[in-house]
Amino acid sequence: MKNYRQLAPLIAALTMLFLTPPIATATQSDSGVWLIVAATDRFPARDGSGTSRWHYWVDAQARYPDTGSGVNQLLIRPGIGYDISPTLSVWAGYARFRTHTSSGGTVTEDRFWQQLSWRARSWGDASLSTRLRLEERDLSTGSDTGIVLRAQLKYVRKLTPGGDTDFIASIEPFFDLRDTDWG
Repeated sequence: MKNYRQLAPLIAALTMLFLTPPIATATQSDSGVWLIVAATDRFPARDGSGTSRWHYWVDAQARYPDTGSGVNQLLIRPGIGYDISPTLSVWAGYARFRTHTSSGGTVTEDRFWQQLSWRARSWGDASLSTRLRLEERDLSTGSDTGIVLRAQLKYVRKLTPGGDTDFIASIEPFFDLRDTDWG
């Protein structure tokens, strides 16, 4: 019985992933280069005794496609998080996107987001985690607010025991929960 309890988080995450109804959509292939600078850390404890349950996170990205379209995108995404338990945390943040279109225009997108992160299982130098993120998206080219649910499942394992380099495999489907006038 105990072995089944240890597998319960993995079974629950895989069940959620595979029972999600498929959505028939056209897939557009795109490739390019994303330059990312990211930082995450804990805030110090108020009494100076180490670290608190509060975290901060910020990433900045520059995205350049190699398709020759001339489109590029810049974004900044700060957030703040709180550990509910050693394996469960909640986050909230804001993201600002500026996309330069091939026609010379600029589209601005504002995203407010909330996130629940759960480290489902750790063993040795490996871990399995999941993240649910809800985003409210507003574009300068439309009047509607889009709502997107992102469900990520991630496996991380050290390439060498105790090493600094990781093998990471993840999947993150996006679910549009509200139709918008901007697509």
